[in-house]
Amino acid sequence: MRMSASERRPHLTPILVGTAIAVVILAGQSKVGAWLRGFFTAPRTRPPRDALARRIEGGFQLPAVRDSILGRRKAAVVATYGTPPTAVAASGQIAFGNRGAFWSADTWYYPVDPRAQTAMAVKFVDGIAKEVEFFDAPRATEA
Repeated sequence: MRMSASERRPHLTPILVGTAIAVVILAGQSKVGAWLRGFFTAPRTRPPRDALARRIEGGFQLPAVRDSILGRRKAAVVATYGTPPTAVAASGQIAFGNRGAFWSADTWYYPVDPRAQTAMAVKFVDGIAKEVEFFDAPRATEA
């Protein structure tokens, strides 16, 4: 009795499933794993970029915004305030041609009030918001 080619080949499904489980377990212990968890737990529907401005206009005070962000993961900040329009990595090397590049950044910037030119910087350490600063753009002085 002759065996067909598909019967002679070992099945790859158990190997692929085992490898995927091992990668997930190993990735959970590293910075890459933390980034992947944040990336895959991001909400599928994101709020518009002006979500922060709407909260401020609705009476949310800046200290309350700061308190709502501190200690939260990147995915939670994106779920509440949307993707950051600007982000910077400590290494300075982020490919912004990729729409998801902000996930690897250490500091995210959001506009708070375009008229007053106020912005917010959220600094992350290991994917968790550790510092939130509000600042105004420098004013041009007339000579």
